[in-house]
Amino acid sequence: DGDSIGAAFVTIDIGVLKTDEKTGISYLLPGTSIIAGSNITPDSWLEIAPLSGGASYGAAKAAASNYGTVFTAYGITLMNGTGAYQPNVPVMLKFPLPEGYSKNAADIHLLHIASDGSVEELEFGIGQDDAGAYYLETQVNGFSTFVIVDSSQQTGGASGGTTDADKAPKTGDAENVTLLIILAAVSAGMIGCASRRLKS
Repeated sequence: DGDSIGAAFVTIDIGVLKTDEKTGISYLLPGTSIIAGSNITPDSWLEIAPLSGGASYGAAKAAASNYGTVFTAYGITLMNGTGAYQPNVPVMLKFPLPEGYSKNAADIHLLHIASDGSVEELEFGIGQDDAGAYYLETQVNGFSTFVIVDSSQQTGGASGGTTDADKAPKTGDAENVTLLIILAAVSAGMIGCASRRLKS
């Protein structure tokens, strides 16, 4: 009749990977159950729109011109029931690599133009999904305008071009970005076994 000691393991659910149907951009919004102190509310979502004109597009074109003329731009806003806001924790984003863009990571530049007009070049990994499509995976600390530039091509400003199939893609790095999210959750004081649960 001695006391029995049982070992308990905690599974950390890092959330559901949501996908914007119009753009194919996927994202993971970590709330307080994922990262302690997160200000992301359960009713939050990302409002995503391709940019093809206006001031934001002009800013994207100017930023892209430092790397090339072939680019794709998106306006992304974090929203909840009370309106737009900025996160206080990193958010994972997965951008589909635009058709015709180089699969060589050295040719691709991922830019974030903040609301104050400052431009940051983001680190990213290139991955490939089960269907063979390539994507860029990164983590961001804020939202506004994002630009994907292919510096291997020079056209009259059109978003397009021909993919260089002979260039070797950079693989494996995309998983590292997701791993950073898991490590952030663990370092926030969660104890147990991390379990990755990403669903489309």
